[in-house]
Amino acid sequence: MKDSYVVSFDLVEDDVPSKLPVTALKQPTFTIDLDGLFSEHLSNSGSFDIKSRIWASTFGKLTQALPIPVLLVDSDHEIVAANQAWARISPYYRKLHGAGFLDLFHRSNTRKDAQESLRQVFITRRPREMESVVEIGGARIWARMTFRSIRIQRKRFVLVVFENLSAERSKLALERRLRDQIEKAKREWERTFDSIPELIMILDRERKILRANRPLAEKLGVSVQEMVGKPCYHYMHGSDAPPDLCPFHHVAANGKPYSLEATYEKLDGDYEVTVSPIMDRQGDLYGVVHVSRDVTARRRAERERQQLLSYLTKAKEELAYRVAHDALTGLSSRPAILGELQKELARSARENSPVGVILIDVDHFKQINDEYGHLAGDAVLRAIAARIKISMRPYDTVGRYGGEEFIVVVPGCDSTKVRTMAERLRRRFNDGPVRTSEGDFGVTLSLGACVVPGGCTTDVNSVIRNVDEALYRAKEAGRNRVEFAAGRSAH
Repeated sequence: MKDSYVVSFDLVEDDVPSKLPVTALKQPTFTIDLDGLFSEHLSNSGSFDIKSRIWASTFGKLTQALPIPVLLVDSDHEIVAANQAWARISPYYRKLHGAGFLDLFHRSNTRKDAQESLRQVFITRRPREMESVVEIGGARIWARMTFRSIRIQRKRFVLVVFENLSAERSKLALERRLRDQIEKAKREWERTFDSIPELIMILDRERKILRANRPLAEKLGVSVQEMVGKPCYHYMHGSDAPPDLCPFHHVAANGKPYSLEATYEKLDGDYEVTVSPIMDRQGDLYGVVHVSRDVTARRRAERERQQLLSYLTKAKEELAYRVAHDALTGLSSRPAILGELQKELARSARENSPVGVILIDVDHFKQINDEYGHLAGDAVLRAIAARIKISMRPYDTVGRYGGEEFIVVVPGCDSTKVRTMAERLRRRFNDGPVRTSEGDFGVTLSLGACVVPGGCTTDVNSVIRNVDEALYRAKEAGRNRVEFAAGRSAH
């Protein structure tokens, strides 16, 4: 025990030995310095020896005045005295008197240590010390105990002085837990930092690397320790100065995160770079977190996706074209021309405008196929389609109705104009042969026509039925002629 306690108390007259000097009786009190209480050199045996009744009495008063808990234990390991300092630890301290000293220890190892300490002090008279958790009236404290041999009235005792270490232990335990938590958090942060696949650097204001994660170091083929303290551009760009487009400039200028796409001299691929500021307590730039995300695979996937979309778009357009156009002649297909007729009929009814329809059949086309073959027949059909197309107005629609039949939708024309157009078309084929890669062929056309007056409500099937009947009459009348549907003639 490091502190010295000076305790004063009154002498009781009955306790004064008869041989005590008179001068001592004039002293109202006397003082004992407790430094000696814990001195190993108090006597040769290392124990206190209180021989007289007055010293025994004053010693009892002395222990009661001590500010630290003290127990007096006899050779049977029974507690014969406990001072009032125990009251600060447990209100049941008076129950210590008469209790077994070893009952304060519940754990077997510390109980054995306490028993051995008592035994050694009784045998050797030498002081001993130990630390343990003891339980006093339900209160558990961590104590440092000093064992001292003492003889009172020729009986041997052990004086046990307790120093309560609970607060200190709690503080140490708290500090240890905090250290453990900090270390755990640091390890978890390190594991997290190194497990992130993105390439991360923490840089100071001079662009020097304070920390780099393992994926970046492995990508560069160096160690993390080797990178620390070096400029980032040395590793990323292989240069002695930062590049002109370094994002650090933007962050340092406005203190806000900055992102861009970049490539590195030392790394293959495309990277998406984000640089975020780290500010100190004064709001000044301390450094930055530099994150590079490899987007090479994503960029490749995006390019492949765009190529696929382009291919699909072209395929869709081609499919739509094939659906809307006849594969042989390039004219509108049958569904497309009938759809166009449906739209013109709806507009005719809505805008009170007439619409004409011409159905065309190539005369004796079967003879061409039979005599010259289907390749020649196909060539003739392509040439006929081209001649019909250039003979009509740009806003007229020409389609292949099927086989050697063609249909023309002529919007905004009355019967006179439609007949004129049909006759002009017929004569163009009479003026000269159709020239093809398979040879020249003389061709004539039979045509059936009709006009749907403006504001008239009708359907496609009715119109086709009318022009088909007109075409049939033209063929029956000797071919190479134009016939109008009944009731629709321009006569």
